[in-house]
Amino acid sequence: MIENVTKGQMTDYLISNIIDKLVHFVMQDCGFSVERALDTVYTSDTVRLLQIPEGELYVQSPEYVYELLRKEIG
Repeated sequence: MIENVTKGQMTDYLISNIIDKLVHFVMQDCGFSVERALDTVYTSDTVRLLQIPEGELYVQSPEYVYELLRKEIG
């Protein structure tokens, strides 16, 4: 039930959801394999910033975060 979910659990869920979508977007737009897309996403500064709870980037849409990633990876 939603009332039993902690803020940390919700934050982790939102971050995981965004990362999942980022990998999908990279595969689709760049034609990368799953392995290369995962490596691209997980080694990016964008994901590093996404994982800082105080920055609250995780409350943005996956599409917004992807635009930041696209600028980073060129």
